[in-house]
Amino acid sequence: MTGIPRTLLSARVGAVMTRVLDVRSGFRTATSVASHADVVAGIAATAAALYLSFRFATEAGPLWRDEVSTINLASQPRFTDLLRLLSIDSMPALYPALLRLWQSVGWVEQDSALRFFGFLVALATVAAVWLSARALGVAVPILALTLFDLHGVVLQTAGSVKPYGVGAILLCLVFGGMWKVGSTPGSAALIWTSASAMLAVNTLYQNLPVIGAFCLAAAGARAGCRDWRGAGRVSIVGLATVASLVPYGSVIAASQDWRPLIRADNLVTDLAMRLANIFSDWSHPLLVVWAVAGAVALVGAFRAIRSGLQHDGGRLLYAVLVVIGAPVAFIAFFKAAARNVEPWHVASLIGVTALALDVVLVRTMTLRSVRFGLAVAAAAIVLPISWSWVGVRQTNVDLLATFVRATAQDGDAIIINPWFLGITFNRYYDGHVPWLTVPPIQDVRIHRYDLVKEQMKNADVMMPVYRRMQTALKTGHRVWLVGGAQFLPADQTPEILPPAPAAPTGWQHPPYYRAWSTGIGRFVETHARRLDVARIEVGQPVWKTEGAILMVADGWRGP
Repeated sequence: MTGIPRTLLSARVGAVMTRVLDVRSGFRTATSVASHADVVAGIAATAAALYLSFRFATEAGPLWRDEVSTINLASQPRFTDLLRLLSIDSMPALYPALLRLWQSVGWVEQDSALRFFGFLVALATVAAVWLSARALGVAVPILALTLFDLHGVVLQTAGSVKPYGVGAILLCLVFGGMWKVGSTPGSAALIWTSASAMLAVNTLYQNLPVIGAFCLAAAGARAGCRDWRGAGRVSIVGLATVASLVPYGSVIAASQDWRPLIRADNLVTDLAMRLANIFSDWSHPLLVVWAVAGAVALVGAFRAIRSGLQHDGGRLLYAVLVVIGAPVAFIAFFKAAARNVEPWHVASLIGVTALALDVVLVRTMTLRSVRFGLAVAAAAIVLPISWSWVGVRQTNVDLLATFVRATAQDGDAIIINPWFLGITFNRYYDGHVPWLTVPPIQDVRIHRYDLVKEQMKNADVMMPVYRRMQTALKTGHRVWLVGGAQFLPADQTPEILPPAPAAPTGWQHPPYYRAWSTGIGRFVETHARRLDVARIEVGQPVWKTEGAILMVADGWRGP
């Protein structure tokens, strides 16, 4: 058998090695190009997020009722007073304590100082995304930066004086830290992540089920790698997190007395649809981006997991389980709590889901290319939407309060409808003419659903309001309706509901609000000679959640 000449063999080996080196060089070049593109996109998205956060801080204007309620809770004379009032609110003590510390600096212009505080929180959300991504092995989290930090709901939530921005920051840190706890022996990651998780649930109760999903995902990933000690370390974080909420047991139990007023028996499908709408900012193209990212991530992860879990320490499996488990845990919590899902509730979930997709889609060059394309598409879709979000004034009740203070005279009646507008009105009205809420609520510093519940039991709850309006109109004075009233066709009679819970709707408060508001509308239609809407210029769009109207009635007709 004739052997191959050495010169020919050397030439062939050299050719093969040249091809291999060319392929490796090409891969390194492609990887380098992709990395540079990611860095440029990440810096651009970060800069855009910072600018949009600054615009919100400077254009959001005065505080709306949820923010005012939070500030008033934090501003109690003594910290023990704050703790006592937690049972009639929906947040743990950490965020009010932070606000209390911030206010102790002695800012001159409180609203501007609080908007600046919100701006700092918004900056911290961007930093939390970068830190968490690094912990998970993602150099540039371009999906999280575009789908989370540029999201209109997130920008408004982080910049508002409410606990949801801080809660989102802490949840993102826990997401990255939980994988570190499972994959890294030692106490540093365990202590850091346990502290972050305890702070997260002491900021928002709703963070607890999501952190539970993190624990299960991390434990499952470690078990898949046959790392039982890592799974045990993860369970320690979960136990410490649950234990930190034990002191709130009595607070949560006491709050059950008024919670039937805000109960919402939503179907799971309704909650899932609500999540999809908020994730996509009510934009069908952005929903497609989320759907494609999720589908590609799941397919890519399935193929990678089939090849084994040891190569990345279970990080891929952890991220995939979080993408699936975190929304499920979130929906289960709101279903069990019988609460409506508001946009600000979802901000933290958007963050961890986008980060998890970053982890999955960064694994191969093909997935990275898809990720980059999705990030660019998301930015193109979300930036115009977010631009409109951050340019909206959060309330106009301060302007109504200023107008009424300058115009109302002794003998006039000022009626705030519904009562919760009184929280904002109380902050910005410093006039001498007394005012009354619908129904009459004595304490409007914070959301007092417990007092509303007592008024729902009262068959004559509206009599003080009608007497105040009648006296004003009969004596030649005016009735100012902050929030207006509801008007029915002439052939319809306003509904008179029996004292709660005798009505078919039980303790649900919206039917009572409608009955009270239509009662006021029929009263002024029947007894006032004139009813006008005051035109108050704002100069920019007002957020629909607290864009109130001001009506004024005068003249008397009738017996």
